[in-house]
Amino acid sequence: MFEATLSYEAWRRRHFSNDELAHVALSGDDSDPDGDGVSNLVEYAAGADPRIPSFQPWVWIRRVVAGNSSSITLEYRRRPLGHAVHYAVEISSDLVTWEAPAATTTEQLQADGMVLVSLVEASALPNPAVRFYRVKVTKAHPEF
Repeated sequence: MFEATLSYEAWRRRHFSNDELAHVALSGDDSDPDGDGVSNLVEYAAGADPRIPSFQPWVWIRRVVAGNSSSITLEYRRRPLGHAVHYAVEISSDLVTWEAPAATTTEQLQADGMVLVSLVEASALPNPAVRFYRVKVTKAHPEF
């Protein structure tokens, strides 16, 4: 079984002892036991290990310019099953109001079972607008 197909609870049991699971400060969704600035929920969503600090980004963004047009490509890795977490790409011009971008999305299964998601947002040059991008990760079923 791929690590990528584990439920969030199975992933937590794989990475934390029973005693650690009882301590929300260590094994909770918002905790960061390896101190890399990434919460346990996002470590799970990105297919990372909560015990090993990773300072490599799990979201990549680049701008491609061709003639009078350009595009922004945002890529991230996600789990193949949507039963545990929900991923939402959002853009903002002010870091207050967020919305889904008008983008084309493709997905490609990776050798480790994770899925590489690529979103391409076309834009015209010159484009003076400031844009911020994020991948918001939430539990698919918050009651668990």
